[in-house]
Amino acid sequence: MEAEGLRQRRRRETATDIHRATLELARDEGFDKVTVDAISARAGVSQRTFFNYFSSKEAALVHGPFELAADRVSAFIAAGPCSPRLMLADVIDLLMANMAELPPQREVMKEALTVASEHPSVLAAFLARVDRLAQQIADMIAERTGDRVGDADDPTVIAGLAVTAVRLGMDRWMATSPGTDGADSPAPHVRHIAVRMHAVMEGQS
Repeated sequence: MEAEGLRQRRRRETATDIHRATLELARDEGFDKVTVDAISARAGVSQRTFFNYFSSKEAALVHGPFELAADRVSAFIAAGPCSPRLMLADVIDLLMANMAELPPQREVMKEALTVASEHPSVLAAFLARVDRLAQQIADMIAERTGDRVGDADDPTVIAGLAVTAVRLGMDRWMATSPGTDGADSPAPHVRHIAVRMHAVMEGQS
């Protein structure tokens, strides 16, 4: 299990290296001029390795806190059924634990979103990645509860709420200044949104 965890960490670090190389090249040369060849060279990997991680330069650029560690996914599924409220809390905990391992960098996220706003192909890749995350979460919830996605609404609804909490929390984080204590994580903002979601669903002010 420890060796498997190390392999997962290395894979995530390699993906992050490729992502950052893509951003650097987009900044230096303009995204339209960026090639997979150049990204691979900047990241110190082969083209084959690049395509083991990403399908395109657009996918490499929008890489973010979306990759769920396999060991955490297994533990989440093994926890078994619970109420929708607790399930949403467990999904948020999973996403936050995943994000804590390789924390997003504020300026890197802003830069990636700026490129996405200027290039429709990058924006499409970003939206597709968010959709895949929501589908993955829904499938995990369905497996945990014994439901099938499509037969029950809860997995899809809970997944949508969790992804929305992350998106709104990230937006809130990027709109603020880093803390004076040196801490700079979106986690408190995501949890704030999740708490507000629960309050709204329960009719609280």
